[in-house]
Amino acid sequence: MSRFVLEICGLTKAYGDALAVENLDIAVAPGEILGLLGPNGAGKTTTIRMVTGLLAPSSGSARVFGHDCYRERPQVMRHVGYLPDEPTFHDYLRGSEVLQFVAEMHGLDRTSRAARIGALVERLDLGEALDDFAVHYSKGMRKRLALACALLHGPQLLILDEPTNGL
Repeated sequence: MSRFVLEICGLTKAYGDALAVENLDIAVAPGEILGLLGPNGAGKTTTIRMVTGLLAPSSGSARVFGHDCYRERPQVMRHVGYLPDEPTFHDYLRGSEVLQFVAEMHGLDRTSRAARIGALVERLDLGEALDDFAVHYSKGMRKRLALACALLHGPQLLILDEPTNGL
């Protein structure tokens, strides 16, 4: 296993002749915090999408705990909590159902599920909105629900894309 939580080597993403990310190298050790800063169009979200396995790199690699982020996405996502810039949820699920679904997808047993959901609902002040359909949530409430989803399985690596937007 790698000594790094996240290791990016020569990561590049091209769209035709346009380079969104070019030859990026980053290594993040356990306990370290990394922030990607730059203007719109600098490649921050593209980099995050490659690290979460949602987008194939044109060249180079991104690895989480030694697993290739694109080729071994299921293994990677066991370790990762991901908060997208614009979280979306199924129109006909209530906030409580979204949390239950995500907990089940991560294989949490009923006892763990209830305890983790309860703690996150309290910490993120989601209680009153849990019975509402997520499609009716404000942008800030959707962001908090998505953060709860990202934290639910106790990830070792948390990836946040524009975490303060809408809050």
